[in-house]
Amino acid sequence: ALVRGVQLDSKGGGNGLGLAIVSDIVEAYGGRLEMANANSGLAVTIHLPRHG
Repeated sequence: ALVRGVQLDSKGGGNGLGLAIVSDIVEAYGGRLEMANANSGLAVTIHLPRHG
């Protein structure tokens, strides 16, 4: 689960809201986030259902 305001790495700045907000929006549209460790950080894939 993504928690608003929790930031694991303070080097990049920001306030820790980005992924939590994205997660809320994606889930509201029936989608999901897939996250994996990448060589230089985090890889995020957004899955959304097809409309129609």
